[in-house]
Amino acid sequence: MPALTLKKFSLYIFIFVLMCAGLFLLIPSFKRDKGKFVYFKPRDKQTTCSCNVIKDNKHIDKSKSISKPFTKDVIFEKEIIKLNKKRVGADDRRLVELIRDYYLVAPSNLPYRLNSPGALDNSRGQAPFIDSRLHYKEKGFYVESGAYDGESLSNTLMFERMRNWDGILIEPNPAAFAKLMKKNRRSYAVNACLSTEPYPSKKMITDDFLQARTFPQKSSKKRKTNKKSFLVQCFPLYSILLALNYTTIDYLSLDVEGDERGVLETIPWDKVNIDIMSVEYDKWPGGSRLLCKYMNNKGYECLVTMSGKFISDVILKKKSARKRGLRNAASNNRHKNGSISAINK
Repeated sequence: MPALTLKKFSLYIFIFVLMCAGLFLLIPSFKRDKGKFVYFKPRDKQTTCSCNVIKDNKHIDKSKSISKPFTKDVIFEKEIIKLNKKRVGADDRRLVELIRDYYLVAPSNLPYRLNSPGALDNSRGQAPFIDSRLHYKEKGFYVESGAYDGESLSNTLMFERMRNWDGILIEPNPAAFAKLMKKNRRSYAVNACLSTEPYPSKKMITDDFLQARTFPQKSSKKRKTNKKSFLVQCFPLYSILLALNYTTIDYLSLDVEGDERGVLETIPWDKVNIDIMSVEYDKWPGGSRLLCKYMNNKGYECLVTMSGKFISDVILKKKSARKRGLRNAASNNRHKNGSISAINK
């Protein structure tokens, strides 16, 4: 009898050990770190993402999931290479889900770590001007492309701190993005560039565009000496917005050193609603005048051109429905009569 009991006890111990071993193997490669989920690559797999995975936040409605999540067997770098080669559309479900699960970094819930915490505005006048044109709106949504370190010359930090806005910061330079992450901004962030085509792609970028934006008075010879290049994943702006479930933007800040027109061309204006934007014009062919003409055809009016040290932006606002109606009527009259007839307001 005692021998039988000992056998049973040994069997139970053996089963318990097996269960523990199985549990250990089944645990996914996630660990909880200060309230954030961080993805870690297994040693034997070439998975390079180490980022915060967005879970159960108020902005991304998981009930409207665009596609099924990737299984753990799929290495997302290989998946994005496939999507790049296929040149999938900006609204491709696999692309949107991949951006959402592997590229977007969630807002920080830690205290700000700013170099100048007392500064009310870090822009060169864009933010206060836009704030007044939006009637000091609270809880809006912004997109800042060319966010650099999230503080220096930031056009959106004021809205985040003073108006409780949400938003997303887009910065392709890995070194600048690392600085940005240390600021603990209350916005989403993505280390990527905006595509100038309506599909994802990888692009070789040199950091002279970053120096040109941050240190415009440095000589071109000095910039060439310090020039570095890096391969960056680019996404259409519309894809990023779909990943966030946001298609209405209160303010878009676009500073991409010459790629502004290409980025604007990818936006489906019938699906995305942008109220006001600042667009850098110094590398736009024809300058601010032709930029305003181009955006006028998109339904925007130029409010002001800002130029000076560290600034060369045009501020544009979406025309009201009434103004757009008057413009369409004038266009019809021009087509019929060869000239614009007077329109009573």
